[in-house]
Amino acid sequence: KQIKIFDTTLRDGEQSPGCSMNLQEKIEVARCLERLKVDVIEAGFAISSPGDFESVETIARTVKDCTVASLARAAAGDIDAAWDAVKKAADPRIHLFIATSPLHMEYKLRMKPEEVLEKAAAMVAYAKKYCANIEFSAEDATRSDPAFLAKVVEAAIRNGATTVNIPDTVGYTTPGEMRALIEYLRANVENSDRADFSVHCHNDLGMATANSLAGVLGGAAGQDQRLARGDGLVHKERGVDLLFGAGKGEDDFRALVLVECEQVAADGLGALGLVDGVERALFLADKDLSAFFSSITDMGMALLMLSKFVAPIVAKSEGKGKLPKKVK
Repeated sequence: KQIKIFDTTLRDGEQSPGCSMNLQEKIEVARCLERLKVDVIEAGFAISSPGDFESVETIARTVKDCTVASLARAAAGDIDAAWDAVKKAADPRIHLFIATSPLHMEYKLRMKPEEVLEKAAAMVAYAKKYCANIEFSAEDATRSDPAFLAKVVEAAIRNGATTVNIPDTVGYTTPGEMRALIEYLRANVENSDRADFSVHCHNDLGMATANSLAGVLGGAAGQDQRLARGDGLVHKERGVDLLFGAGKGEDDFRALVLVECEQVAADGLGALGLVDGVERALFLADKDLSAFFSSITDMGMALLMLSKFVAPIVAKSEGKGKLPKKVK
């Protein structure tokens, strides 16, 4: 099947400390991405600032061979700004999102699940009046209740979403979980055949590439990538090579998982560094989480990650009940 590459260097990558760009630099990156023939360039978050609006609008006019998208919250003002910024693109896209995990709904949105479901449906329909190409993201999807997530995805597609994105917003999930979630949604969302599914994987625990490939194995046809943020999404050179390289089967995928898990063990607690302000606020707001992690040393976290992630994967891939000596 065709795998589409959605590049968010100019939006998600540009948020990282030390990675901000001026307008000319953004245009240069956009032209490079166009030469790379990525399918979608997420040019920015139009409503976030006049400067971001200008860069999205300029890139939308400049790029001819890629879809150009702007991010927007599930709010009419955001969607209006996104459309105003991308409407002159050869193929414009509005990418809207709303959080669906209990933690985000309670502490950030301060909304009940039924309110989130209603909002998602209404705002996708609102965006659809502007253009046909609508992407919907369920923020923090991997920590959401799967049954509720399926309802939100179904409503988004019913109201006009042509791409559904399943983000691992805090870099929390594992490859098996990501594949299972995509498979669950494709099986339990009645209208899943009417939209492309994609994944957006953060690299906080070193698993972004493995999780993205797991999403493809589960049925996702789109991959979010970025270049600028070192702790962010899939490393482009590795992800693209693995997606399009010859003869990449499940054995190669398992080997990749092992490499990623070794990185988790080496990084330890430092892998949990949270750059995004919202992620940090939510982490600190949950006393059980912050108390748990603050009591664990780097070595303890490394051992925890080894026991949770590495052991089951290695044992399964080796077909044995014990770990190889090297991993031990």
